Amino acid sequence: MRLLGVALAAMLGLAAVPAYAAMDAQELVDRTAHGDMFEVQSSRMALHLAKDDAVRDLARKMIVEHTEAMVALKQVVNAQGLGFPEGLDPERKERLFALKDLGERFTPRYLAAIADDHRELAKLLSRYAAEGGNAALKDFARGALPSVKAHLAEIEALLAR
Repeated sequence: MRLLGVALAAMLGLAAVPAYAAMDAQELVDRTAHGDMFEVQSSRMALHLAKDDAVRDLARKMIVEHTEAMVALKQVVNAQGLGFPEGLDPERKERLFALKDLGERFTPRYLAAIADDHRELAKLLSRYAAEGGNAALKDFARGALPSVKAHLAEIEALLAR
């Protein structure tokens, strides 16, 4: 169950979902997978650019958990006959590129980006768990929410220092 929770924790870069928009299963999968990919790639960057040991420790954790999350999500996706994106979406590519050249400003921007994304993910998961049309993904969303909230608390604690 931990892997399922982590899988959806990776919703980095989520755009807010309007209340009136119906979300289908593929949209949830795409947003989750793109987020996982961004989380892993931005965290790899953090291993090299962050000077704070606690931030590098968080980055290592995010790499491991979001890589595991993608594996777990792929299992659900395959069982449901859905597609899995092959790479980052254009928005996340741009956000990743923007992090590269921040120098000393990298750490606060990295933490702020992943905090914002986890907040959006929590909203998305809550909404899909309540309104989603795919039972397996609704269960997945319900199981993921505690992990997303735990990640967010850890990120916010680093931001507050």
